[in-house]
Amino acid sequence: MRAFREESGNAGITGREMPSVEVLASMQHVEDRARALRDAGIPGTWEELKVRATLDLLQERDSRLVLDQPPASDGTAEAGAPGRQDGSSGNGPSVGAMITITVPHTALGEDTGPPGAVAGFGILDHADTRDLVTAAARNPATRWCVTVLNPDGTAAAHGCAAGSRQWPRGQASPGQGPPGPMPLRGLLEFLNIRNLTPAIRGPCQHARAEHRYRPSRKLQHLIKARNATCTAPGCGRRAASCDLDHTDPHHQGGRTCECNLVPPCKR
Repeated sequence: MRAFREESGNAGITGREMPSVEVLASMQHVEDRARALRDAGIPGTWEELKVRATLDLLQERDSRLVLDQPPASDGTAEAGAPGRQDGSSGNGPSVGAMITITVPHTALGEDTGPPGAVAGFGILDHADTRDLVTAAARNPATRWCVTVLNPDGTAAAHGCAAGSRQWPRGQASPGQGPPGPMPLRGLLEFLNIRNLTPAIRGPCQHARAEHRYRPSRKLQHLIKARNATCTAPGCGRRAASCDLDHTDPHHQGGRTCECNLVPPCKR
């Protein structure tokens, strides 16, 4: 941990070489607190609320208890620090996540094959990948999906389990992580994913076109499974942190269809 001065006259705090899962859980906790501050009427932009939430958590205080008092300039902490209520079960961090398992999924049970990755965060080694999946299994907000790949590594089909999924007894302790490697058919049965939707790359019959501007969650998943990164040449930003855009503008007759949607980043 390091504290430093900004050129603006403000200050900053950095922390390096911390466990990946703990950092992800901590960032989610900061955003949860910032959302609570906003709901309580604390003024400020989203970024300002996240700064206030971070300082509150570091100093064990709660700005919601002193709505009419500005933060103390000398760093003193107000009294009061409510306990965390994140709906987690078991010991260790809890991270609400959209877990997409790319087949082959060897990283779940052994140290071979490609590494894991978190959109907007970076690559994880196999041990951290398993820790993150275990943390995600503790959180009831987690949803689980499977993307099946073509031999060239492009997405062939995609499907998601309905609702939350707690791993049953006999495979792993409930809420404590996934089972070991298994055949694709067994994995789909285990997650109760009954249908995989093919990812269209060639001619499109518009069978899954939707008569609205904003695509459904199912269609969004399918596009971002097909295009894992921004479609601009040379850009590697993960599609999970991009918005979908109509290639032919919707207000000019462009379809809300997989053949007319791509995930370009804001830049």
